[in-house]
Amino acid sequence: AGALIGDSVGNPFLAFLFGMASHFLLDRIPHFDPNGYQDFETRPIRLTRAGKKYITIVIIDTIFVGFLLFILFKKQQNPYPSMFGALGAVTPDYLMGLAKLTKNKWLLIYDNFHLKMHFDPKKIPVTFISGNLTQIVVLCIALFLLFR
Repeated sequence: AGALIGDSVGNPFLAFLFGMASHFLLDRIPHFDPNGYQDFETRPIRLTRAGKKYITIVIIDTIFVGFLLFILFKKQQNPYPSMFGALGAVTPDYLMGLAKLTKNKWLLIYDNFHLKMHFDPKKIPVTFISGNLTQIVVLCIALFLLFR
């Protein structure tokens, strides 16, 4: 969605900001969120099984974003707004991970805000299948509009 926004805006700086904003808006839609970030323990860093699963998902997401950025760079005349929009869209989750790992006061304040922007899984329970289906639908719509 961030890449699509960047393509529409045309300005890399605005694309990054709007990409970040889109992340918070899309977090309101029920989707699969492994919540492994809650299992981080620092000093020394130790991960539970759920934490390792979360790291694996972050790596897969990063590879996917890298692949998307590579395609955008090859297909678009000016890929930078789309690239910055995509980077802006994933930045909130990376900042969340940094907050959990570093326990930085400002990042933890940000993390609290980020968590409040999510849908409430207690009110709307999401299974692995339904949550991933939601994300796949949003992704397919965004990619269709981006590459039409």
